[in-house]
Amino acid sequence: MLLGHFYLTNLLLDKLKSSAPSRVVTLTSEGYEWYSLDWDDIQTSRRWTAIKAYCRSKTANILFSTHLAKILQGSQDIIVIVLFFGF
Repeated sequence: MLLGHFYLTNLLLDKLKSSAPSRVVTLTSEGYEWYSLDWDDIQTSRRWTAIKAYCRSKTANILFSTHLAKILQGSQDIIVIVLFFGF
């Protein structure tokens, strides 16, 4: 599972707040619908496939963005956007 979005955003959060208005934009794909997260195997170490890892990372992106939006709810300073731009 990729932690890049979470880690980088948390490193930049104070800068984003001081540079308001700011946006955090996370891209995902329809792959999030193909495989759900397996919380007992979050690293996809059992029966790993590239497509499964990719799809689960897209689900993780959505969960991260949703959680960040809840944390920042009521703040006019930072807007959180998660999108799938399609084909």
